[in-house]
Formats: sequence, C-alpha cells, structure tokens
Amino acid sequence: MLFRALKSYGIGMDVLAKIIRIFDETIKELSRIDDHNYRVIIENGERIMSDAQLIHFLSSGTTKGILLYTLMAASLKEGFNLLIDDAENHFHKTLVENMIGLYKDKSVNRNNATLIFTTHYCEVLDQMDRQDNIWICNANSHIHLANMHEDCHIRPVLLKSRQYYSNAFGTAVNYEDLMALKKVLKH
Repeated sequence: MLFRALKSYGIGMDVLAKIIRIFDETIKELSRIDDHNYRVIIENGERIMSDAQLIHFLSSGTTKGILLYTLMAASLKEGFNLLIDDAENHFHKTLVENMIGLYKDKSVNRNNATLIFTTHYCEVLDQMDRQDNIWICNANSHIHLANMHEDCHIRPVLLKSRQYYSNAFGTAVNYEDLMALKKVLKH
C-alpha cells in the first residue's frame, strides 16, 4: 500500500527518504534502483532490498508511521482531506503535533487540505487556535458529539487540556470506580 501510494500521488524519493529518517535514524540514505528495489545505506553498511524486504526490515510502528506520513504528504500536495483514527497510536505526541502544524502552515498546506483526526492526547487540543473545529465525543445512553465552541462554553483563553482534566466536557473516568477496582485488586 505504501509503494502504491507513493506512485499514485507522485511522492518522490526525497520525501520518502526524509519520512523514513523521522522514524528510523539508522537509515542514512535511501535511493530507488528500479520500481521494486532500493539501495539502503544504514549505519553498518549498504544493502540492496526489494520493497517487500524493506518493509520487513523496518519495525511495524515505523512502517505505519511511514504510510501515515506518506498519505499526509499526498494530502498536503493534492489538497484532499485526511482522516486518522487515534492519531497518537504508535506515535509520540510531538509527531502528532508536527502533523497538525504542517496542516496549519499555509506555506506547506498550499492546497487547503484538511486533517480530521481523533485522539486521546488532550494536550493536542492546545495546538488548536480555534474552538469551533473541535468536537468532543461523549457516551451516556447514546454516543453524541459536542462542538467545543457551541456546546461547551469554554473561555478561549483557557488551556483546553486543563479544561479536559478538570472534566469540563464530562469525559473523565469516574474516580470512585477507579478506586473500587483498586480495592478489589488488593484482595
């Protein structure tokens, strides 16, 4: 899927090499020999690998990150919307913040692509300048979405993550339930 996306969206080797470097610093250089083979320079030498060998050489988290960042590069290049469920899955928070930053940067996002994502990193909310583009998912008897700007009435000057931690959105785990579990586990 990764190599098909690279070809379909015309993502060059220079972009792929930079993306791989973010996720695996041991790869010093990457170049394409032909449609299915690559020259890879790693810390302890040079290897020729097919695309399948390259994918197996990298960790699963690295391959997932490379695919996601490749799709992100395609989205930014072509101007289409990219939807990501659990953006932080396998990623450090700084990578998620970097993705958001790239979409917010008009010099990079020249074609007005949109990043739509779910996350459990509430600190990522603080990256958002506006509140009308943040939706909070909550489940009582039904699952529903609340728009932070329209439904939550949170002052824009307050840190959104701090509001999350103070349960302003009604999404916190019940403390008494956590302590009840702890009590049962002690016995």
